[in-house]
Amino acid sequence: MPVSNSLTMNLALNYLCKVFIRPFPHIKLMPVTTKEISEIIKSLKWKNSHGYDEIPIRILKNKHTLHHISS
Repeated sequence: MPVSNSLTMNLALNYLCKVFIRPFPHIKLMPVTTKEISEIIKSLKWKNSHGYDEIPIRILKNKHTLHHISS
Protein backbone atom coordinates (compact mmCIF):
# COMPACT_ATOMS: atom_id res chain seq x y z
CA MET A 1 0.00 0.00 0.00
CA PRO A 2 1.48 3.41 -0.96
CA VAL A 3 2.30 5.79 1.88
CA SER A 4 -0.47 8.24 0.93
CA ASN A 5 -3.11 5.47 1.01
CA SER A 6 -1.76 4.23 4.34
CA LEU A 7 -1.89 7.75 5.79
CA THR A 8 -5.42 8.25 4.48
CA MET A 9 -6.52 4.95 6.00
CA ASN A 10 -4.99 5.88 9.38
CA LEU A 11 -6.68 9.28 9.35
CA ALA A 12 -10.03 7.67 8.52
CA LEU A 13 -9.67 5.07 11.28
CA ASN A 14 -8.68 7.72 13.82
CA TYR A 15 -11.71 9.80 12.85
CA LEU A 16 -14.07 6.83 13.20
CA CYS A 17 -12.62 5.91 16.59
CA LYS A 18 -13.26 9.46 17.84
CA VAL A 19 -16.79 9.64 16.43
CA PHE A 20 -17.90 6.21 17.57
CA ILE A 21 -16.51 6.14 21.10
CA ARG A 22 -19.01 3.54 22.28
CA PRO A 23 -19.77 0.42 20.32
CA PHE A 24 -23.16 0.12 18.70
CA PRO A 25 -25.77 -1.84 20.59
CA HIS A 26 -27.11 -4.98 18.97
CA ILE A 27 -28.02 -4.24 15.35
CA LYS A 28 -30.58 -6.37 13.54
CA LEU A 29 -30.47 -6.43 9.76
CA MET A 30 -33.58 -7.44 7.88
CA PRO A 31 -33.93 -8.22 4.18
CA VAL A 32 -35.59 -5.53 2.08
CA THR A 33 -37.01 -5.45 -1.42
CA THR A 34 -35.84 -3.23 -4.25
CA LYS A 35 -39.27 -1.58 -4.15
CA GLU A 36 -38.73 -0.60 -0.50
CA ILE A 37 -35.34 0.89 -1.34
CA SER A 38 -36.85 2.84 -4.25
CA GLU A 39 -39.62 4.20 -2.01
CA ILE A 40 -37.10 5.29 0.63
CA ILE A 41 -34.96 7.07 -1.96
CA LYS A 42 -38.03 8.76 -3.47
CA SER A 43 -39.07 9.97 0.00
CA LEU A 44 -35.75 11.73 0.64
CA LYS A 45 -35.93 15.52 0.55
CA TRP A 46 -34.27 17.30 -2.34
CA LYS A 47 -31.21 19.01 -0.93
CA ASN A 48 -27.56 19.34 -1.78
CA SER A 49 -26.25 17.58 1.31
CA HIS A 50 -24.96 14.02 1.46
CA GLY A 51 -24.10 11.35 4.00
CA TYR A 52 -20.81 9.68 4.85
CA ASP A 53 -20.75 8.11 1.39
CA GLU A 54 -20.64 11.63 -0.15
CA ILE A 55 -23.28 10.70 -2.75
CA PRO A 56 -25.53 13.75 -3.28
CA ILE A 57 -29.29 13.17 -2.99
CA ARG A 58 -29.81 14.60 -6.48
CA ILE A 59 -27.75 11.71 -7.89
CA LEU A 60 -29.62 9.07 -5.87
CA LYS A 61 -32.97 10.47 -6.98
CA ASN A 62 -31.97 10.61 -10.64
CA LYS A 63 -34.29 8.27 -12.59
CA HIS A 64 -31.35 6.53 -14.27
CA THR A 65 -29.58 5.91 -10.96
CA LEU A 66 -32.77 4.73 -9.31
CA HIS A 67 -33.32 2.28 -12.17
CA HIS A 68 -29.86 0.74 -11.60
CA ILE A 69 -30.34 0.55 -7.85
CA SER A 70 -33.71 -1.14 -8.08
CA SER A 71 -32.89 -3.57 -10.90
